[in-house]
Amino acid sequence: MKKDFFSFGYLILLSVTFLIISFLVYLTRGQNSKLLGHKLRLGALIIALTATISCSPSQPRCYEQVAVNHFEIKSSRETPSTPVIETDKDKNIKGAINGPTVDTFSYLIYDWNKKVIQSGDIKPSDGKFNSAYEKFEIELKDVLPSGLYSIHFFPVSEKDRKDDMKSYMVVEFRALKSNEPDPSTITCYIVLPPDNKDVKEPPLQPRFQHLCYSPVGIMPTIVLSKTDPSLTSQEFKQGENNVIKGEIRDVRGEDFSFRIEDRNSKLIQNGPIKPSDGKWDGKTEDYEIQLSNKLSPGEYAIYMFEVPEKEQDKDLSHFLNSYIIKIVE
Repeated sequence: MKKDFFSFGYLILLSVTFLIISFLVYLTRGQNSKLLGHKLRLGALIIALTATISCSPSQPRCYEQVAVNHFEIKSSRETPSTPVIETDKDKNIKGAINGPTVDTFSYLIYDWNKKVIQSGDIKPSDGKFNSAYEKFEIELKDVLPSGLYSIHFFPVSEKDRKDDMKSYMVVEFRALKSNEPDPSTITCYIVLPPDNKDVKEPPLQPRFQHLCYSPVGIMPTIVLSKTDPSLTSQEFKQGENNVIKGEIRDVRGEDFSFRIEDRNSKLIQNGPIKPSDGKWDGKTEDYEIQLSNKLSPGEYAIYMFEVPEKEQDKDLSHFLNSYIIKIVE
């Protein structure tokens, strides 16, 4: 009982402090980043403490942490990873905010080259930020080319946002046309000839990928083709000087490698991935992979890692991207 009394007193003190800081934020028109940070942290503490008080004494862990100012993007497809926006069908990006603690938000949309594509304010669908779960829509001014994008969210309006202000949260999404496959998912199927004879081997399905953590920032993306980032497979002729010319986006660190396996998961070729210009000095880097001329006709899986080649065997499932290579006669 005594513990609950002090908890309620602490909650009242936090609430009064939150109101004072909210008033100061209003007076400064949201231009003081320190005050905004204090307001967000106090809001999170108040929500967490309220949830704690509501639990019974016999169950001190009867709640899950409540999300505060957490942004979600609705995917056009059922996908377990990055949300997909089908640009030939969806003209808007639909999303929601869990637990908004302020009533003004804005956004910036970046492409894989860190170029700003679109900017603006976020307006709730019902016109007011007055509930714990607010839906919103962002109207796309132009059709986005297929590729990977990121939305940076800010707890201030667009006009009050400073150029050096850090985003509160970043959400990745992939823009694709409705007939384009998602590079992160590959469907395995069997093709039967019209006479049901000589059943062909099913297309190769790369190994399942899993990550045991949720990254805070944007993970690097290694695309198979710089000229067409939506490609999930490439075809090469046997015996020729075959080179993969791709691109690494959102580069972090300098340790990247590749691994090529056959249908039986046997290692065929691996090695480091290095920038074409020899320097890791950009957020986006071109790369080239020289394929072995010993590759026989067939399908191979190529895995892109964010570790040196000697570290690949420690956990083969923690690769960044996987694609299909076809060698034809």
